Amino acid sequence: MPALLFVVLALVSWIVGGATLAGFIATKDKRGGLLIPSSSMLIVFILWMVIVWPFSFYRDAAWPMLSQILKIQLMIFVAMALIYERKQIELLVLTIVASLGYYGIKGGLFTIMTGGGHRVWGPSGTFIEGNNELALALITVIPLMRYLQLQTKIVWKRHAWSGAMFLMAASAVGSHSRGALLAIGAMTGLLIVRSRNRFGLLVLAGVAAFFLVSFMPAEWMSRMNTIQTYEEDTSAMSRLDAWTMAFNVARNNVFGGGFEMWSPATYAEYYPMARLVVVAHSIYFQVLGELGFIG
Repeated sequence: MPALLFVVLALVSWIVGGATLAGFIATKDKRGGLLIPSSSMLIVFILWMVIVWPFSFYRDAAWPMLSQILKIQLMIFVAMALIYERKQIELLVLTIVASLGYYGIKGGLFTIMTGGGHRVWGPSGTFIEGNNELALALITVIPLMRYLQLQTKIVWKRHAWSGAMFLMAASAVGSHSRGALLAIGAMTGLLIVRSRNRFGLLVLAGVAAFFLVSFMPAEWMSRMNTIQTYEEDTSAMSRLDAWTMAFNVARNNVFGGGFEMWSPATYAEYYPMARLVVVAHSIYFQVLGELGFIG
């Protein structure tokens, strides 16, 4: 059944993507002048990824990832051309919130109902399948929910958004991701600093944090405490090894190692004393290792 569902979803995505591209070609209602500094740099970055691919350590394994990235970037530029009015942007934000909010709200309820005893995972076969990836995706959506909350003056809707944001945070905490805990702390701090009602938001965030942490199990507390003693944690130290390996790859290869380079053979050549074979878990070091210093 899961395999059939995956095929159906893939077919739906192809139909939607194809219809969107056909509409993009046919419509005259699109914005020109997209070559602003940020999008120009993105184009250069995409071109560099294409240039790197023939020099990848594992070219056959790297191609599916490059293909997927190119499809995503294509739709990003389509969205930039078609979505430029305020109402369109708000509908896009609402779509993103609804798509990821479904998993966040469901995960938050699951965390509360189970007392945080089980990790929250994302949908299988997606970029957000892992607990770390899901948690960080949900955290990026919370500010979008806050934006939508500020757009309404209806009291019950504002309270509903508050509840949704709390459940998103609960889901992130329930993922048992240490990176998510750090990220949600940074995100909350930024929201407070940029809020007009800083004191009220600070109190609300403090109460929510106390409630979430208080019912999480001892296993969760022990895992989060390793943030302070990362030198004693094999998983944390292995990430530092991955960063060192990525730096060594970039230092010795102008084009980096290409996508999907994180293999025992690569570690054996560029950092043989590594504790574990893992990915970088850092967007900066992952790009550094895969696309070199130019990337």
